[in-house]
Amino acid sequence: YGDWSSDVCSSDLSVGTPNSATVSILDNEPSVTVQATDALASEEGLQPGQFTITRSGPTLLPLPVTFNLSGTATEGLDYASVGTTVLLQPGMSATNVVIQPLQDSHAEPDETVLLTLLPGTGYAVGAEAAATVTILDNETVVTVVATDPSASEAGADPGTFTLTRQGPLT
Repeated sequence: YGDWSSDVCSSDLSVGTPNSATVSILDNEPSVTVQATDALASEEGLQPGQFTITRSGPTLLPLPVTFNLSGTATEGLDYASVGTTVLLQPGMSATNVVIQPLQDSHAEPDETVLLTLLPGTGYAVGAEAAATVTILDNETVVTVVATDPSASEAGADPGTFTLTRQGPLT
């Protein structure tokens, strides 16, 4: 580091072997990962789901971590908005992102929220870079299937329909 000089003349030295060397510089950036620590949320009782974002390595400085949300659920319609950044304060090794379902009256299949960590300044994304929370629907759904769709006017060959009810019984 800094300025330096040498009084050695090139005629005074010869290069021997080995004539090169490698220095490895270890990266001390924290690594961040995500897990779905409560992978099931539900409209029934408005039971939240939860992601946990964890950093390993130094915790001396605040660390903003960015992420993307995707999946079949829609932020602001199926669950409360959570943003796209969390801040790990100094000394904190983990923080939670809570997925709070929103009640609706639409009968729909279960929906997913996929949180994917994005590369950012001051950290590396670890192997666990994405996780999923599933939001269970609470509306009653009735489906009909023709389990015997062939019927005949002649003889005793009736058709059969099967009705299936899914959802809460209350």
